[in-house]
Amino acid sequence: MDLRWIVVLQSWVAIHAVFVAFYNTLFFGNTNMWPMFFSGFSFMFVFTYMYALNVGKLVKGLFTAAYIIFVVFIYIPAPYGFGRDPSFLLRREFLWIPIILYGLAALIALVVFLYLKARKNSVEMAKS
Repeated sequence: MDLRWIVVLQSWVAIHAVFVAFYNTLFFGNTNMWPMFFSGFSFMFVFTYMYALNVGKLVKGLFTAAYIIFVVFIYIPAPYGFGRDPSFLLRREFLWIPIILYGLAALIALVVFLYLKARKNSVEMAKS
């Protein structure tokens, strides 16, 4: 399995999320979605997927710095930044997507673990 391909696929989720959020803005009037999705999925790339690539520490540091600068830019008041309401920062919206994804991964791992443990116990009971 080529890890670079997985990273490309997972990274495009951030771009897809922005398009979906813009769609919601155009057709439903909800303008508050794209920063949460883009910063959340970008977080996943910077702090998870990027490490599957064989790149140097400098490149990793540059991607991390670019992510932090981008998140700061979103919450800096206009005209110097995007001007997003700081209450969204205080709600830590940029962490919602990673929390959901990591939480789901942990939940699925727990379910699989409990299933395998129960299956092992039933096999052992059947043998005795």
